[in-house]
Amino acid sequence: MSFRLLGKVIVFFLLLFFCVACFVIYNKNKSIATDSKSTTIHLVQYSVLPSTAQGQIVRHTYYTLSYSEKHEQPEWVTYQLKPEYLIKNTERKDNFRSDPLIVTGSAELSDYKNSGYDRGHLLPSADMTFSEKANSETFYMSNMSPQSPDFNRGIWKKLEEKVRDFVVSRGELTIITGPVLTNQLSEIGKNGVDIPNYYYKIVADIDSTSIKTVAYLLKNEKSDLELEEFIVSIDSIETITKIDFFTEYPDSLEQIFETTPNSFN
Repeated sequence: MSFRLLGKVIVFFLLLFFCVACFVIYNKNKSIATDSKSTTIHLVQYSVLPSTAQGQIVRHTYYTLSYSEKHEQPEWVTYQLKPEYLIKNTERKDNFRSDPLIVTGSAELSDYKNSGYDRGHLLPSADMTFSEKANSETFYMSNMSPQSPDFNRGIWKKLEEKVRDFVVSRGELTIITGPVLTNQLSEIGKNGVDIPNYYYKIVADIDSTSIKTVAYLLKNEKSDLELEEFIVSIDSIETITKIDFFTEYPDSLEQIFETTPNSFN
């Protein structure tokens, strides 16, 4: 074989090797892109409803709750808060009333009368001033829990305002909030509404590829501490409430954002 022919053969095989290599790389990248797309689609389809050990699940227009008949209040309330919801189009309604969707009957306005405790919103009225219906639904007694006035009008109000600030800066967020319901709590009213010692609030920023969270646990009392002092892990809230949050997420993913305290700052 002449050197010229040998050179052509070598060039041919080099070109063939190059084409095969390009084809393999292309298909590998295509496969990765497909897998990534599948992960993205799956992530945004996870349900964010927590577990419920003792509650009736009730879905209102803009929020969902799990109502504990034993404690006459929700064990959790969850909702999406969007920037456009913060545009004020209606005044606060203050039309507190029993929730007709609670099959066992919710707490009543009279349960709180002269009790010394506020009817503490879990979904704040101020989060739902974009429509009359949305604001009105926040005044169902199934959205209330007995809160110390100094707590409700102080550190809890600051946390609600902080969450709205998060929405302005980050966009739509998922909120899960509720009381820590345990045995042998003091009660108010003829229906026996338990007075929680602690409240929690979990804020989640979920997009198509990631989730970032921050969680707070606060005692039902006056506090002058900064909100950062109340940041805890989601795992710690699960331990004391016996509620499993983000139940549909794989354990490997939950480990990333549930086990350590996180901050949006």
